[in-house]
Amino acid sequence: MVRAPGDPDYAQYLEWYHFANGSLQPSMSRQMVLQFAGASPGHFQLRLANQLRMVDSHLVKNKWFSGEEVSAADCMIMFSLSTFRGFSPLDLTPYPNILRWMKDVAARPAYQRALAKGDQGMEPMIEAKVRKFTQFEAFRASLEKVVL
Repeated sequence: MVRAPGDPDYAQYLEWYHFANGSLQPSMSRQMVLQFAGASPGHFQLRLANQLRMVDSHLVKNKWFSGEEVSAADCMIMFSLSTFRGFSPLDLTPYPNILRWMKDVAARPAYQRALAKGDQGMEPMIEAKVRKFTQFEAFRASLEKVVL
C-alpha cells in the first residue's frame, strides 16, 4: 500500500496521496460547510469541478493512482469520493473514470471487509449519486441529534 523512495511510482504516489488531504478533501469540506450555512459555493464549486476533472483525466489511462497496484493514495482519495459524500452529496455523473475506479476499489475483498466492520451495513457509496447519512436507517438514530 505504501511506495518507498526507490519505487518508480514513488513521486506519483506522493502527489496523489497528498492531493487527497491537501486539495480534494479541503475543497469538499468547503462545499459541505457552505451548504450547511446556506451560502453559495461560488468559485469554490468551480475549483472542485476542476479537481474532479483532473482526477477523472488521470484515471483515463490509469487503473490506480500510483502504479499497477492499489496504494494508500487510492485509500485516501476513496474516502473523499465515497463516504465523505454522505455529509454533502455530490453528483459524480460527469466523471465516468472516477466511477469506474470506485467500483474497482469496492470490488476488492479488503474494502468489503472494512466496510462490513466499520459502516454498520451501509451500502458502498460508489454510485454517481448517493444518499445523505441521515437517509440510512442504521445511522438515523445517532444523527438525529446532529444537524446535517
